[in-house]
Amino acid sequence: MESYLDSRIESDKNGIVNMEIKDSDASSSTSSKFMTSLCSFFGNKYIALPIILSILAFTMALGTVFGVALRWNQMNSELQRLQSTIDSLKSQQSSPLSLASTSKFVENKRAQASISTGSTYIHWGKKTCGADSQLIYSGFGAGSAAGTATRGGGGTDYLCLPTNPEFNRYDKSKDNAAHSWLYSTEYLSFDLGIFPDHVHGHNVACSVCHSPRSAKTMIPARRSCPIGWTREYEGYLMSSYVSDMKMTYQCVDANPDVISGTQNVTGGSGLYFVSGYCGSWGGLSHCPPYVTAREMTCAICTK
Repeated sequence: MESYLDSRIESDKNGIVNMEIKDSDASSSTSSKFMTSLCSFFGNKYIALPIILSILAFTMALGTVFGVALRWNQMNSELQRLQSTIDSLKSQQSSPLSLASTSKFVENKRAQASISTGSTYIHWGKKTCGADSQLIYSGFGAGSAAGTATRGGGGTDYLCLPTNPEFNRYDKSKDNAAHSWLYSTEYLSFDLGIFPDHVHGHNVACSVCHSPRSAKTMIPARRSCPIGWTREYEGYLMSSYVSDMKMTYQCVDANPDVISGTQNVTGGSGLYFVSGYCGSWGGLSHCPPYVTAREMTCAICTK
């Protein structure tokens, strides 16, 4: 009986080993040997199999634990990345370079670029500039005296003087010698129905303006500008009186401003309307369309 049991156990051992060898491939040979060793150690498959299953269950549980830990680390890393992104967005929102300040910065840069590439002009007859032009300063007109006999010297152009002069060295004795005098320029427009009657005798208002466009020209005898050009303003061509000291031609706004409290014809520097002459002695060649004694228009154009 004992020999029969021994042969039976030996047969079972060989059956288990043969079954595992048939079912496994090259990569599982180590596991088969391990199971065979367990069966040999315990002497019975009914004792070895529960131990093997326990080991497998423990291994699966351990793998699950490691998998959960790995996933937790990945989730933690993702949360840290999201928190870093949120902190960065909050920092940008509270930064001095907000959307408003950035827009202001861009606007200033554009203004600087415009100033470096634009042009300047004097808006005669106005204290302000056009819609898209920048006011540099406003002031009043001045020039040399009108007389030709005793006061024939001085410059030939009209100046737009600022209202806040800055002096350097000067003659404290107030000596009248060795000076070239400047006088206020007045509208001498009379009551011709071109300018309002109250304008006559007032000092001329003016402003120095900067246009974002680089080219500038004054077109006499025109109220409009060529195609592709921008009209800064239109007005009337004016200069000194025919028998006074020669002065430059200026385009004075058609709706002029005045310097308040200055209505007093002094005979200093004046602006008169300019008219064409169509006579035989050196008159204009295009008559018509030019007409004698008709006041000339003008336009300041930029591009």
